[in-house]
Amino acid sequence: MRILIRLLIAASCLALTASVSSAQEYVITDLGTLGGETSEAAAINATGQVAGTADTATPGQYRAFLWELGVLFDLGALDPDGRSRALAINDSGSVAGSSQKVSGLWHATRFGVGLLPLQVGADINILGESSATGINPSGDLCGWRSDNFDNLSQTFFNVPFVVNSGVYRGLPGLGGLSGQALGINASGRTVGRSQIAANAAYNGFLDIPGVAFVNAGTLGGTNARVNAINAAGDYVGYSDIVGSVFHQAFIYRATAGTMTRLGTLARSSEAMALNSQRTAVGYSFDDSGVSRAVRFANGGIADLNRLIKPGTGWLLTIANGINDSGWIVGTGTNSAGKTRGFLLQPDTVPPSIRFGVKGVVRTAEARFTVKGTARDNVFIKRIEYQVGRGRFKTARGGTNWKATTALRPGGNRITVRAIDGAGNVSRSTTLSVIRS
Repeated sequence: MRILIRLLIAASCLALTASVSSAQEYVITDLGTLGGETSEAAAINATGQVAGTADTATPGQYRAFLWELGVLFDLGALDPDGRSRALAINDSGSVAGSSQKVSGLWHATRFGVGLLPLQVGADINILGESSATGINPSGDLCGWRSDNFDNLSQTFFNVPFVVNSGVYRGLPGLGGLSGQALGINASGRTVGRSQIAANAAYNGFLDIPGVAFVNAGTLGGTNARVNAINAAGDYVGYSDIVGSVFHQAFIYRATAGTMTRLGTLARSSEAMALNSQRTAVGYSFDDSGVSRAVRFANGGIADLNRLIKPGTGWLLTIANGINDSGWIVGTGTNSAGKTRGFLLQPDTVPPSIRFGVKGVVRTAEARFTVKGTARDNVFIKRIEYQVGRGRFKTARGGTNWKATTALRPGGNRITVRAIDGAGNVSRSTTLSVIRS
């Protein structure tokens, strides 16, 4: 199965130290397949429906899917025996991508659950290929189509387009031959990348319907692209940076009119999607050159691999989508070594805690060691204990914990609680200890 992830290593960027954004634990779900080995998750909508691509049980065949409440729906293909991909989804559950025809060529496609795929733009360039890469709440599409066949390289250059209310409109580009539209928001603003004059480099673009088609700018380097835009007009992508061989993720804030670096784990980074809170997701290479799925929030970058339960065996390599509830989708390698689409949901389940003994404990010692266990669906961050009305202190350990404290003569009430990395706090549990 062809992997849709493009991990671009660009030239020239400034080495930066990335800050770590505030912690948030996630519960991970393997989205599964359509009977084959691998899958990829491309986008998620407000209701938690996920669009992506998965292998079927037929060797070499993969199909666009919609995942909802634990079920994968095969969205079909223009050729019943062919292949298809899903790249975007809107809040109504309409999915955009591409599908292979009997001829073998790929065409931009809009899918709907329970409906035959609706081919888009096939009559624009029958001899070329096309793909829909974005879809907004109104069902307007953006994407690219092949055009301008180059005899020297024997390849087609790609031309960005939008389809507004069923009307195709080619986008002008930034002076070069090739480009792709990659995202479209509710107001029809479209972003992507386009070659500049003389095809010297790719820059990101912003198309404002009926107003302007503009270069979205860079962080000072040569190449850049814009991958996604939210309803407010904020957009994200990556840009080369002067003086470095690495590129870096950025966010453009529409209200401020500024482009800001989002940081890296060690080497390059790229933001693939963002939500209305301007939380972005994407990938970054670590100091070993391994791609890791990341979240950009609160002025910092977080490795999502560090925010799931340890020991799962997952390597999350790229995050492609995030909704306003903070649910994240992407692609990684599971514990069986298979490439799979994943869903991360913020952890809202509090941990539990218990003492190792029950009832009332009697002792003649002035100091007493209390022990117990704690459980969480992700992992325990810390255990706190309190004697009487004193302040809470941190116990040693996590899943298995203990604390040694001084006792006053007579009755002592010891209270413990567990806290996980998401900040969920368990119900407090108490133990009575009588020092005689």
